[in-house]
Amino acid sequence: MRRNVALRIALLAPAFLLASSFAWAADESTWQSGELIFKATTSAKNDGGKSRLEGSVHVQRELDGGKVQLEYAHRQERQDGNQCAMTGGSAGCVFDPFYRNGQNTDRLKAAAEFKLNDRLTTATSAQWQKGIADLDDTHLDRREVTRRVIDAKSEYQVSDHVALEVNFKDQWDAGDEYQFRDLKNQWETLQSSRQLQAHWVPSNSGRMSLGWTANEDVNVRGDQRAEDRKVVGIFAGWKLKLSEKFGINGRIAQNRHSEFGTQDESQLTLQRHLANERELLTTARAAYKVPSLYELNFPHRGDLGTTPERWKSLQTTLRSKAWSIEAALHEVTPDQEVLPDAMRGIELGTTWRHLDTTLRANVIAFDVNTPEGTQLPLRVRNSGRVMLDREIGNVSVGVTVNGFGKRFLDDANTQKVDGHSRVDLRTAFDLSSNVRLDAGINNVFDRRTDAVGWYDQPGRQLQFNFRLNQ
Repeated sequence: MRRNVALRIALLAPAFLLASSFAWAADESTWQSGELIFKATTSAKNDGGKSRLEGSVHVQRELDGGKVQLEYAHRQERQDGNQCAMTGGSAGCVFDPFYRNGQNTDRLKAAAEFKLNDRLTTATSAQWQKGIADLDDTHLDRREVTRRVIDAKSEYQVSDHVALEVNFKDQWDAGDEYQFRDLKNQWETLQSSRQLQAHWVPSNSGRMSLGWTANEDVNVRGDQRAEDRKVVGIFAGWKLKLSEKFGINGRIAQNRHSEFGTQDESQLTLQRHLANERELLTTARAAYKVPSLYELNFPHRGDLGTTPERWKSLQTTLRSKAWSIEAALHEVTPDQEVLPDAMRGIELGTTWRHLDTTLRANVIAFDVNTPEGTQLPLRVRNSGRVMLDREIGNVSVGVTVNGFGKRFLDDANTQKVDGHSRVDLRTAFDLSSNVRLDAGINNVFDRRTDAVGWYDQPGRQLQFNFRLNQ
């Protein structure tokens, strides 16, 4: 048994040594001995300029009425610097600072879940994560970010139709920044959240929820652009199946922000089942986003600001088993003097499947101009992506084409980063009944792009990944 485990880990090891930006789902190998379960996973993914390669080892033990888990994961990640996440809620192009540019990340997590009796269940987890990034930046060339998280959830079933749920989470983030190996800056933040909610399930066709939340964002040390923040709110949610063909769900919330006053959020989704297994979804959202103190400790964030960014969106999706069409309109109003008028954008996407062929496409057009005629820093006006995959027996092939418009690094638009495109190729085939090989070429035409001005993107790369199935 030990020899087999060592052999499998040795075969999976090359995945940790090679950079990648290809769209393959996670591959998992599992071994079980009694109540002990061991899993090893590797995956590689490219999602609109953000590529990652990762692997993990997971150990789980089943107990009477529950289970305990221990997991270690390693990730190598690159970010293109132009993630325009609009359907996710925030408008324009913003960085995920924990995985900014390219870096290696290690994560260790322990979790436990127990059903104490017929009515009470509880789950808790503790996590440690560290990311080390080497940056091509005139201000600093190395950043180390450490994250510690404690999370717990308990649910008590009062009756067949009523349940109470309690959640709490504490997250500490600490950063050390260096230039030429000299420590230049240190910071630490704490984000705490508490939530109490009640669920009412009157029948199999409906569910109602009422709840209270309290969140705190504390500057332990570091950036002082904003004071410590507290947010207290109430919310209500519902999910109703009105008939066999029509459903509705939504959520409304009102939060009292210690710095920005009362903020309202709402979401409503209408679901309509059509003939031939088709489905029509329409979602309207209205919400706000405030940069966290954790985000404010990262420089060069462009038009991030310290005040809320209010946004509205309307999204419609028509889908079936073989295809889907999506369209979304966005309106964003930053509470800042730099842009008093709302920004507007449109997003179109489609997926088409026929036999063993899948085609996916997405385009985004966003108004990022200021009243003075300049373009907001680090925000892209136009971007798009096309992905084509084909299964041919035991072999799969695919191509991804990404395109991004120009962007600027400063408010005056004097530091320009030209638009660029990138083509990736990938393939996978079975060497035997148990061994599978993934291979591909990233950045086929060796395009050298300076995507964010201080981080030179890699050129052409060749990738191999072996997968072993028991």
